[in-house]
Amino acid sequence: MMFEERIRSGIPGDGRCLFRSVVHGDCLRSGKPSPSEADERELADELRAKVTDELIKRRADTEWVPIAVHMLDKKTNSLKVIAEYGQEYGKENPVRVLYHGYGHYDILKNQFGNLQLKRKNRW
Repeated sequence: MMFEERIRSGIPGDGRCLFRSVVHGDCLRSGKPSPSEADERELADELRAKVTDELIKRRADTEWVPIAVHMLDKKTNSLKVIAEYGQEYGKENPVRVLYHGYGHYDILKNQFGNLQLKRKNRW
């Protein structure tokens, strides 16, 4: 068994993996059994809703901006938009970030859409 397999539990990559990981970890920390798939999903959605509610309450304290999430399409060697957030705050000039596919984001230095990248660039 590889080291990584011994230290991590497989959490589905369904868009709520951060929240699933937190609720699963909370169960383990509390000495409770691991939640079922359905319970984990429900608890993750409840946690996400609580976080969202808190952000909405503090809306005046935060600067809301539109965000475009890009990912490198290895077949075409270009960036594609995989998610957009905050469009209700304006669609012009969003903050553009690059998602690497393994839970890490970087800011795109070139903040223009339809970027073409050379494969030699390393992120």
